[in-house]
Amino acid sequence: MDKFELESKAGYKIKCQMTDINMKTSKYVIGCHGFGSDKNSSTLIELSKELEKINICLTSFDFMGHGES
Repeated sequence: MDKFELESKAGYKIKCQMTDINMKTSKYVIGCHGFGSDKNSSTLIELSKELEKINICLTSFDFMGHGES
């Protein structure tokens, strides 16, 4: 997983990760974690592996107050 950071208009830093930044695809899924979880949840990790097999890139992020955000 490749990690990167976005900044909101209010200046909050949002930690993100993507299956593979260099993947040659035009198909993307944005994964949102559940309450009390983060972008590294086992569900999102397994989903990213399955989507990568069919050439779909998963991007996930930590909501504010969760994980690294």
